[in-house]
Amino acid sequence: MLQDCYEEFLKNRRVYCVEKTLKYYADNVQRFINFCNDNDVIDECCIDQALIEDYIMHLKSSGISMTSIHTYVRAVRSFVNWMYDFDIIPINPFKRVRLPRADPAPVLPLSEEEVKRIDNYILTQMTMQRRNYIIFHLLLDCGLRSGEIVRLRIRDVMPDTGILEIFKSKGNKSRYVPIPPALMNELQRYIKTQYRKNRKDNVFYLESGEPINSEAIKRMCTKIKNQTGIDRFHAHLCRHTFATSFFMGGGQMEGLRVLTGHADYEVLKGYLHVAKAMELMNYNIYRLDDIYFRQFNYHNK
Repeated sequence: MLQDCYEEFLKNRRVYCVEKTLKYYADNVQRFINFCNDNDVIDECCIDQALIEDYIMHLKSSGISMTSIHTYVRAVRSFVNWMYDFDIIPINPFKRVRLPRADPAPVLPLSEEEVKRIDNYILTQMTMQRRNYIIFHLLLDCGLRSGEIVRLRIRDVMPDTGILEIFKSKGNKSRYVPIPPALMNELQRYIKTQYRKNRKDNVFYLESGEPINSEAIKRMCTKIKNQTGIDRFHAHLCRHTFATSFFMGGGQMEGLRVLTGHADYEVLKGYLHVAKAMELMNYNIYRLDDIYFRQFNYHNK
């Protein structure tokens, strides 16, 4: 039965996915199963190309954005691919189905002036200035995701090599990311202070002494947005800025894939497109440390 397959799929995903990703699959695959039930499809073998295309048309008729439709259908594709890979269904109906194109959403990266404005606000008006400054620059100068900062452990910080290990991030994949020397020094000083207080393995903590969480980073970014007047600011904008600045500094596609942990080259091509537009506009984008283009040879040769 289709519902049983859904439960097994989630059980399998729990091995590899963080809670946020697991919820993404649970919500979006369940939405598809509800559609199947409404159309009297309760057996997984009855899922075919026509049903999937009907589902896409159903989503389009509901008035939601193409970006949301793209997101919903990607989850269904993962579910169907899983059933095919485990020989639950004999044919993969997604083989000839093209995912709906997401709405193009151009993102203006942070400029040098905007980063200075944010730094000034963090260091002069926020509580826990050092912690917030380091978090902001790990997002910006290393391209980390919020969840990766939440899970960062003291043993993941390698000052002798200038490297961070991002352990089992999105898709349960680990990677290594270089960190600019000045930021590493700030991080080391912060860790020494925090370890004397907490003697725990996490790097970042709340004022209460509990490990930091994604909601706290979101609140921090909301305060920055409201107080600096940079209305488009959110944590992921820092990652967009990192990727765009990497290309504008001469970085190559494969280098960015390694640094950010992206599996999809289409996403990286989007950053490259923005970088070319910024160059044409002579936009004063925030520039990354030379470490990415010199020491680690991520530039084009």
